[in-house]
Amino acid sequence: MKESVCRIAAALAVIGLIAAGAQAAFIVEAHTSGLASENFEGFRGTGSGSVRSLAVGLKATNSIFSYSQGYDYLYWYTPLVDADNYLPAPGTNLGNAHQSSGLVNGVPGLYNVYITWPATTNVNVAGCKLTVTSEGEDVVLDPVNMNTGGTGSPGANDAWYRIAERVRLVTGRTYTVNQKANGTGYVAQRTHGVLWELVEPEAPVADIVETDGVTSVEEGGETDEYAIVLKEQPPTTITITVQVSEPNQIMLNGQESLELTFTPDDWDVPQVVNVVAEQDSTPEPEKAVWVLHMTQVADANFAEPAWDDAFAGLLTVYVRDYAVPGVKI
Repeated sequence: MKESVCRIAAALAVIGLIAAGAQAAFIVEAHTSGLASENFEGFRGTGSGSVRSLAVGLKATNSIFSYSQGYDYLYWYTPLVDADNYLPAPGTNLGNAHQSSGLVNGVPGLYNVYITWPATTNVNVAGCKLTVTSEGEDVVLDPVNMNTGGTGSPGANDAWYRIAERVRLVTGRTYTVNQKANGTGYVAQRTHGVLWELVEPEAPVADIVETDGVTSVEEGGETDEYAIVLKEQPPTTITITVQVSEPNQIMLNGQESLELTFTPDDWDVPQVVNVVAEQDSTPEPEKAVWVLHMTQVADANFAEPAWDDAFAGLLTVYVRDYAVPGVKI
């Protein structure tokens, strides 16, 4: 077999986690002592440290607050690129009558978005404005009462507060939560963290068939291939665009990017994609590179959005470089 036992085990473990709906979510915390704080930015300064929220899953020892209306707080998340960093069991109490779904993030689908800050009574009564981006229209909440006792306030229970429900996110695209103070003074606004969690994976419109069940390539050595085919006949010509997370690692049919066209006549004929590892002079450990497939419809008058920008499948390619010192079994 061309795959090592360890690599096959790792691949099956990842596939098994997704298939079994393992517990996972992604949290960004504002304070540098917290999770994924590199995905947070406080415009015109990062504000001041304060007591932390007690919502589940948090690691930061402090939250953030500001005095000025000029402080915008920005959180961002890119599904799959940003690896899940919180592992709640299904049904975990997030507070405010919300429960964790227990699904692995990363694949396209419907997500819930939550925010939290510590219990407080001294934030400006004007509150803040929250803007959540997704594949649809922005979700805007304005004003949000930030003081304990405010209706649905995150600070009311030191818990997670859902600010967007079942919004569509797609692998590899970046989404944000912007928090902006509506007033000034001591205190203009507080923040601690934002959580994204998948609640309904999107079913792919295509099937991906891998050789031996795993796609694995070697720099300067073994290549591999996989086939992709639509699950049902489309009403018009469909183009599947193929996006690679690290284009400098692999080539698909000799190209860095790829488009595959299916018509209502040949939709059930599998198209084969050859995968080759890009060879370079830098020794690297084995890595996983994901390949995202999404649909496009060329006809601007096409009136069935279910086929436009639809999820067509996600593939993991394992890239080996035997220039790295080690033992091969």
